[in-house]
Amino acid sequence: MSGITLKDILERKKEGDDWYSFQLPEELHMWTLSNQWKNEAFKKYNIKPSKISIWGEFESNKTEMKYTQRGPLFLKCGVDIRSGKTVSTTKATASFGPINIDSAVEVNQILEELSQKTGIAIWVIKSMWLYTYDKRELNFRKHNPNGTGASLYFYRLTDADRNVLYPLVSLHEQQGLVDSMNITLAHCKLVVRQEKGPACGILKMKKKSKTSTKWIKLN
Repeated sequence: MSGITLKDILERKKEGDDWYSFQLPEELHMWTLSNQWKNEAFKKYNIKPSKISIWGEFESNKTEMKYTQRGPLFLKCGVDIRSGKTVSTTKATASFGPINIDSAVEVNQILEELSQKTGIAIWVIKSMWLYTYDKRELNFRKHNPNGTGASLYFYRLTDADRNVLYPLVSLHEQQGLVDSMNITLAHCKLVVRQEKGPACGILKMKKKSKTSTKWIKLN
């Protein structure tokens, strides 16, 4: 099953078929030097981190030229510009991963040191691997399952018997994988207009109570 691509799966869908991908909680989408992750960031969801891939951007070689009354910009046409400036920077990027991690504490230690070495204060999480309480591995990837913008959505499930992409994991099973979270779902349904294609949207779901496993739509 692991050799089947996402394109293969979606091409086999029939009109009216649904598929879903749940979003990782937003506090885990980005890491900043000034607002690092809380120690219980993973524990409160009953999940254990395994690996992350990250990306960051910074400006280097910045040069700035200001024009004033005492130092104007002279144009050939005869006009003198006495207020303004030009700024030139070189943008550089850095990416790392997969990096093995075992806790939010270790994430903070790793990314703080990378920030010191690179000058990058904000790291975007491009991909994350997590283990559920029953040892199933979830891969979240920054992708765009519902056409509304890339985000850290569920991408692949690996357990003792399967290695499958998210359209093959039912809504019921996806809800069970993150039973301790209030989740946002990307929801797609195959429709036929002028040509076959998915109609997608976002559903917000939450548990009715701490002891109930039933879910309701928020909108």
